[in-house]
Amino acid sequence: MERIKRIPLFIIAAVLVGLKTYLVYRFYFNLSIESIFQEIILFINAFAFSFFVFSIGVWFKERRQKKFIYITTIAMTFIVIANLMYYRNFTDFITLPTLMQVNNAGDLGGSMLSLVHIEDIFLILDVALIFISLKRKLFL
Repeated sequence: MERIKRIPLFIIAAVLVGLKTYLVYRFYFNLSIESIFQEIILFINAFAFSFFVFSIGVWFKERRQKKFIYITTIAMTFIVIANLMYYRNFTDFITLPTLMQVNNAGDLGGSMLSLVHIEDIFLILDVALIFISLKRKLFL
């Protein structure tokens, strides 16, 4: 247990968010993966971006670093869930211009609840785990 406590929190957060992103890409989206190389690229893409974003927090002092990790986890979770709901409705991915046009979410209207599935609750588990580890100081 002592070895696990020495792992920096930003690495734990990056692994959790990267894993969640990979699982959503792989199993929720209807992507036609035709070779092992495409699978590897999908895997590396999710984790590389996650590690890049969370490694920015290393430059902050400890208190701000923890706040940065928690806020970033929430923001990335929100983007993944929003992308999933958008995909379920329009069978397309959210692009950066679409993300900036929040008015398009009005098209979802009353169908918003129909886009949420019961298994989506697992997509916010990493936020809860990061919150608990911050409160209990489980990681560096």
